[in-house]
Amino acid sequence: MAYVDEAGFAPQPPNRSAWTKRGEVHAITAKRAQRMNVIGALLSSGRLLLTQLW
Repeated sequence: MAYVDEAGFAPQPPNRSAWTKRGEVHAITAKRAQRMNVIGALLSSGRLLLTQLW
């Protein structure tokens, strides 16, 4: 048996949406940084397995 969990990390928070008043320019530009995902598994034998994906 194994207990598995994953988490994702990025150096900057995502900017998924924004709004401004009509006629004005957005003050924030959307930046996409490379994201790192981490997966870990704890086996019933007590062994811990980890991996990271870029």
